[in-house]
Amino acid sequence: MTKFVYKALSAKGEMITGSKEEVDQTAVVQFLRQSGYVPVSISQQSWLTGSFNLQRKKPQAPLSQTLLLTFFSELATLLDAGLPVDQSLKRMERLTSSTPLKETLSALHQGVAAGDSLAKAMAAQGQRFTDLHINMVLAGETGGHLPQVMNELAYYQETMASLRRQLMSALSYPMILLVMSILSIVMMMTYVIPKFVPLFEGAEQTIPWLTQQVFAVAHFFEQSWWLPLVIFIVMALAVDGIQKHPAGKVWLDGKILKLPIIGSLITVVNIGRFSQSMASMLTHGVGLIEAVNMASGAINNGKIKQALAEVSKQVSHGSSLAKALKSFSCFPSLLTELVEIGEQTGQLEPMFSKVAKAYQLQVEDRTKQLLSLVEPVLIIGLGGIIGVIIISIMLAMLGLNDLVR
Repeated sequence: MTKFVYKALSAKGEMITGSKEEVDQTAVVQFLRQSGYVPVSISQQSWLTGSFNLQRKKPQAPLSQTLLLTFFSELATLLDAGLPVDQSLKRMERLTSSTPLKETLSALHQGVAAGDSLAKAMAAQGQRFTDLHINMVLAGETGGHLPQVMNELAYYQETMASLRRQLMSALSYPMILLVMSILSIVMMMTYVIPKFVPLFEGAEQTIPWLTQQVFAVAHFFEQSWWLPLVIFIVMALAVDGIQKHPAGKVWLDGKILKLPIIGSLITVVNIGRFSQSMASMLTHGVGLIEAVNMASGAINNGKIKQALAEVSKQVSHGSSLAKALKSFSCFPSLLTELVEIGEQTGQLEPMFSKVAKAYQLQVEDRTKQLLSLVEPVLIIGLGGIIGVIIISIMLAMLGLNDLVR
């Protein structure tokens, strides 16, 4: 039996501290939940640098989302079939055709065969696995339910991939349509319109004002086609520079969140990722503060990630999670209200699961809404510009016919 010191939140949001002798940390978590408390931290075993010594060692590139999904789903299948961890890793190494995954599996197999836990072997792979992955595997090994954790991680990766696909599908078609529209207009201005200019400049007639403006734009594109390209490159480099600076990323991402439709879509995607991460970690015994810190790693938006860092600090100082979340406007009311209910009833993990599912449905709705709005706007915009160009040429042609008569 080992003595653990813990912090937990009561149903009234009060922070309590105490100690408990149990066989492992999972048993302490179960004790607190059965007593109606939400575990905040358990200090005997640190999830990153405790008795398992899970320090990261090699600065290797992260595995892709597809490879992570393959890794967890295949390992879960083999463990469910009754194979030991080392044999499962060796079999997966033989079967995979991906070089990064093969190298990772080989290193993991060597670590496990040498007597390391799977979590420690994963931590030795640098950034190829996230803190969330490592700590959930550690919880599974400690509690004796590693196959279940692998299935949870496979589901988690599949959910994250689904959210990413939905977001990309929402943005890819409008971007393709926008690029094609710009290329069509540039083509007309640099190649088609200049063919008409000599025809009208040689005639003794007053060119209509609209036609003059179109010819002026075409002349600009013909002579200074490189200028818009330079401006675009400079702006792209400026945005990239801002994104690389922490304060700049927070400022820019905060502005993006305020954009109509796109901002709400990005919020829904990020909160869905956060909720799914929290549900997975809390289910397997990770403390509340550690869970919030690690779940923030699933967030791409700097503004939301900064808010979560402050939420973690407030919870560590005795605030309830719901109260801390409510102090920031970037967290929707659905999340804060369900978290508050979960804390009051001691059912925080199911509430996060409900939030994750709700926001996954919202991503689909917001994606359809974005497509239904952007597509006609781009089509009408492109049609309007081309229509103006055609009308300007027709007006000049009519004037030329009148002159001939």
